[in-house]
Amino acid sequence: MKFDVLILGENIDPRLLVTLKNNQSFIRTIFSTTPLPFPNNLVVTPCSNLVTTLNQMLAHASHHTIWFQGSSNPDEELFEEYAHILQHASFDLIYPNYITKKGIKNFHNWENKNLELLQTFNIEKEIPHWGIYYKNDSFLDPQMDSFAFYDKLYCNITNLRITLADTIFVEEQMREFSDKSYKSKTLRKIIEIYDFQKELFTHLDWKREKIAQATAYTLIGNLLFELKDYFNASVHFHQALNIFHNRLSAQNLIRSYIQMGLFNDAKNLVKTQLDKDQEVWLEQIENFHTLIYQLEKKVQNNQIEELQKIKKDLFNIYDGALLYNIYGVIEFHMQNYTDAYNNFYNAAYRNPIDPDILQNIAMAAKKINKEDQVIALYERTTT
Repeated sequence: MKFDVLILGENIDPRLLVTLKNNQSFIRTIFSTTPLPFPNNLVVTPCSNLVTTLNQMLAHASHHTIWFQGSSNPDEELFEEYAHILQHASFDLIYPNYITKKGIKNFHNWENKNLELLQTFNIEKEIPHWGIYYKNDSFLDPQMDSFAFYDKLYCNITNLRITLADTIFVEEQMREFSDKSYKSKTLRKIIEIYDFQKELFTHLDWKREKIAQATAYTLIGNLLFELKDYFNASVHFHQALNIFHNRLSAQNLIRSYIQMGLFNDAKNLVKTQLDKDQEVWLEQIENFHTLIYQLEKKVQNNQIEELQKIKKDLFNIYDGALLYNIYGVIEFHMQNYTDAYNNFYNAAYRNPIDPDILQNIAMAAKKINKEDQVIALYERTTT
């Protein structure tokens, strides 16, 4: 069996080149974005979007592909082991273990456990991205940027045959995703694809259907809340409350509104949805509301140096949309337009329906030519 090798990145680890040289009998074509010293190397012009570059390689590759990035350092036996596995069974995805800077990362073998893997809602932590065998049958979605591979796994996992090559190791790092909006979009996709009762939340007691449905929507809301997508978290907590009124969903909806900066809506919820601890909740909401009001006053009074000194402490207290908006305004007036944009981006992700935040991010994006990214963020978070 011969594989097509896909390598992304400009700086190629010399050890990867040695492995490729010693495994030429298993390799048909090596696709890369930089010239390599092999006669079977095909150079692909890199695009600004990594996924588009990967799709260009997949368009010319065979069904049997192995993915590396330039820094990957695989075991010499990887190609032989993958070929051996595929001689005995057909798989869509084979993945190795990792050797990271933190030590050895032994992955769980999810073969024939696709639903259990899906139910972790953490596929990106269970399946590595590089050093994998991938059966090339369709492209990745460029709109999902660096999360595109995992978006495809989430949306198709029940149809894929996967296995771990437990004796193979690749020296590589786990991917980190700083922009959580992509995973949030993927999670909201899969609740439309998979059945709550039979696939996503099989552990719930579906004999008590309304309670189970409310619990499922609350669990989804919790996942989105952890991703800082407070807007969509609030939507799912609200759905849970509509199905079956419960204190937990109400409290989480209030927390979401606080992070979005909807303090009056949060107060109204406390008064109408909670039957105890109202004073405690109202005091907490008022404290956050007062904090934001005082910070906005300091911006108006040009007390920028003081605000910069307490920035870290403030974000430890409150990670909400309005605080990011305040620091975006500060950076914008200092003409630090990239920093301003990044703050407004975080604000808009947390609350994409606030008109002031949307106006601010539009102004910052125009300064650094990122209008398309703002439109994409808005579409990801609101559809």
